Amino acid sequence: MTTLNKELNITIVGLGVIGGSFAMALHDAGYRNLYGIDTDQATLDKAKTQQLIKEGYQNGKDILPQSDLVIFSLYPRLVHDFIVTHKQHFKPGSILTDATGV
Repeated sequence: MTTLNKELNITIVGLGVIGGSFAMALHDAGYRNLYGIDTDQATLDKAKTQQLIKEGYQNGKDILPQSDLVIFSLYPRLVHDFIVTHKQHFKPGSILTDATGV
C-alpha cells in the first residue's frame, strides 16, 4: 500500500462530521500539515484547539495556493460553487477529491 508524503499540505473544506473525521484520522496517521476551511469560525477554532489543523480559514484564497491535496466535505450542492468561486486559487497540479453524499 502506498502512503502519502507526510509533508503534503492537506486542506479539508468543511469540518463537519465527515470533514472532522478526516482531520482526526489524518492527524492520527501522522499528517501535521492539515488545514481547514469552514464558514463557522467556532468550528475552525475548535479544530485548531484540538490540534487537528494547523490553521483554519473561512475563505480558501489564502491556503488553497499552498494545498497539495484538497478534500471536499461539503453538501453536494455546494461543491461545484466552491470550485468555480475558488478556481483561480487552486495550486497547479493539486489533487481535488470529495467525500460528499448524494
